[in-house]
Amino acid sequence: MTLDDLRRLNLRDAGNWPLAPKLGVLALLFLVIVAAGAYFDWKDQYEALDKAETEETALRAQYTDKKNKAINYDLYRQQLAEIEQSFGALLKQLPNKSEMDALLTDINQAGLGRGLAFELFKPACKVVQFSDCEAAQIVNAYDNTILYTDHVLARLIGVLSTAESHGVDAGMLYVSDHGESLGEHNMYLHGMPYALAPEAQIHVPMVVWLSPSMREGAGIDAGCLVQRSSQRVSHDNLFSSVLGMMDVKTRVYDPALDLFSACRRRAS
Repeated sequence: MTLDDLRRLNLRDAGNWPLAPKLGVLALLFLVIVAAGAYFDWKDQYEALDKAETEETALRAQYTDKKNKAINYDLYRQQLAEIEQSFGALLKQLPNKSEMDALLTDINQAGLGRGLAFELFKPACKVVQFSDCEAAQIVNAYDNTILYTDHVLARLIGVLSTAESHGVDAGMLYVSDHGESLGEHNMYLHGMPYALAPEAQIHVPMVVWLSPSMREGAGIDAGCLVQRSSQRVSHDNLFSSVLGMMDVKTRVYDPALDLFSACRRRAS
């Protein structure tokens, strides 16, 4: 057929068309139907197939990870046993409750025996109902507790220094659990949620003391610690810092949260 023959075809008389045009129209209709089916019906099936392939990839990764853990299961059990053994040995070095009570009593008596006044700031509020005290009395009471805390820490460092002479590597990492509001903006104590709490409730001190033998054994550069002492840290750093200092091997240890990691001399 020529182009002129195609132009002369009448859509209203399609039944009498030659065979070739009929086959062409049927083929075109077939392609349209297939395309519409692919769009309206197969599209969801394709998406489901892609999702299934993604899930399969994730499951394969999980399987590989669990397979590796299963292969190293005995090694993990051995590592856990070693951690428990080393951690248990560290716990045994800590004073028990009766020894701690005796230590605090000795610290208190030592301070009193040296004529230290633990109520230096007067007058101080001595009742739990703050509304019965003036603002200055509340501040004085808080400052007296800080004074006593300073004494306890100083005395504790003295005890730890003595322990080093008996071959014990000693150290102290002290951090307050919270600060206190003392009437600023009519807020007291530390009950505000962290996101809303004022600086006075969340800005707390941290004190680190390490005996020379402990610094040397752990490879800690004291000058580096002093230089980094002004950097802002949080309670999040405490866990990994203790693990790192005690050389506890565990996958939950995060060197980025270890306060001493950046100041630890690397073995050459």
